[in-house]
Amino acid sequence: LVWVAGEWGLTWFFGAGYVEAFIPLIILMLGQSVSAYFGSVGNLLTMGGYERRSLRSAAIATVANIALNGALIPIYGTTGAAIATGLSIAALNLILWLEARRLLGIDSSPFGIFKKAE
Repeated sequence: LVWVAGEWGLTWFFGAGYVEAFIPLIILMLGQSVSAYFGSVGNLLTMGGYERRSLRSAAIATVANIALNGALIPIYGTTGAAIATGLSIAALNLILWLEARRLLGIDSSPFGIFKKAE
């Protein structure tokens, strides 16, 4: 809805002060879409007994988020923060997805095969 309604929709729903948030919002939506593509990989790893791997991956993504925010916010402002956060979210779920495939033999993406590898 935000993508289709664009800046007009943000103005109508929230007011003119929110129009400048349109590009960062789209960037965050793209990061969340990539994240959603990989499915509930954090839950898979936790249920499979690999909660430490999940925690380690989250720690890596958090450090990456902090570093990217430090580098991008001074240059690009809120758009830089959105880029850093979107990349961190996408990277976390990519790492977790790779771990789930390697450790559990499960591909949780929509086109994956949902069975344990032999």
